[in-house]
Amino acid sequence: MRPGLRTFAAWVAVAALLGCDGGRPAPTTLAEAVDDIVAPHVALGANVGIVVGVSQAGQRSTFSYGERRLGTGEPLTADTIFEIGSVTKAFTAVALAQMHLRGELGLDDPLQDFLPPGVRVPTRGEGVITLRHLANHTSGLPRQPTNMDTDRDDPYAGYTEERMFGFLGGYALPREPGREFEYSNAGYGLLGYALGARHGTDFETALRARVLDPLGLTHTSVTLTEAQRARLAQGYHGNRAVEPLRMEGITQGGGALKSDLDDMLTFLDAAMGVGPSPLEDAMRLTQEQTFGSFDTVYFQVDGVGLGWNLDVQDGAPIVFKNGGNIGFTAFIGFDRERQHGVVVLANSSLNPDAFTTFIGLEVLKKLRELEEPAAGRSR
Repeated sequence: MRPGLRTFAAWVAVAALLGCDGGRPAPTTLAEAVDDIVAPHVALGANVGIVVGVSQAGQRSTFSYGERRLGTGEPLTADTIFEIGSVTKAFTAVALAQMHLRGELGLDDPLQDFLPPGVRVPTRGEGVITLRHLANHTSGLPRQPTNMDTDRDDPYAGYTEERMFGFLGGYALPREPGREFEYSNAGYGLLGYALGARHGTDFETALRARVLDPLGLTHTSVTLTEAQRARLAQGYHGNRAVEPLRMEGITQGGGALKSDLDDMLTFLDAAMGVGPSPLEDAMRLTQEQTFGSFDTVYFQVDGVGLGWNLDVQDGAPIVFKNGGNIGFTAFIGFDRERQHGVVVLANSSLNPDAFTTFIGLEVLKKLRELEEPAAGRSR
């Protein structure tokens, strides 16, 4: 199944314990389908809590499972705030596309042009790292900077511009930029920094001006207000409570955003082209394929745009992005042609990215299956 989660031990265990079909009839409503897919993850302790949002041509449905804080019974709601991890990259890419379309920068501008004097960006052969390379993960930079301590819950805390620039100056690219896909949080941190530099401020300010404010996303930010902090879900790694990530400015473009289901559904509708949007052209640009297939631990994907994964699921082209920080996982994906889209947010990271990605892809599949019998009856 493409894109599909590869078989892995946790899902096999869930499926075995549930008996998957259990002789139950196939779901006939969206609520039944979502419940069949999501409830087992919470019931068996695979996740503390999950919210799911579905948009069908702008008609929204939301579903909530589990708890905001383990053991309290406090429910998650559509305005509970979650860290969205690497789904941030889709927002960063839209800001890049918007600035490109306005002529403020070019996708093929060298990263070097956006960094302070004296900072060295590695090269290989005749190739230099461009903004496009950062946005489609073909820069040759590694997943994380080699001088980051990744053995702790929050490797980003205290990781400054100076440390990132030191990493760049000492890193040797393994290949010429543009040749191969290699997922890079480091690259997206630098992309966010570059956008902030060109905007004349910082990443968060640039993103708010270019994406968040134009779409009216008032509950999405890097830095939470006091009111937003009060609505932030407790994050868990398994059943262990963890503190929110403290991502420094130089790393924020890759995974620092927090958001709620309502705002994420608004972003989803804009990405799908539901109704007029000031960012319609930028959204479409990010969804154009810029590189071919790639392989990850959990899934295989046919192509990559700017910030988005592009694939075909059961013959239907889909666009999606997943993400996970310690304590949270997230998914956003859609079928633009059918105007079906799904957002999944979870406040636990026992299996980073995997469960929310599985849920999101399965809900998209069920949306098609529920639509097809109805179309058949109408004929």
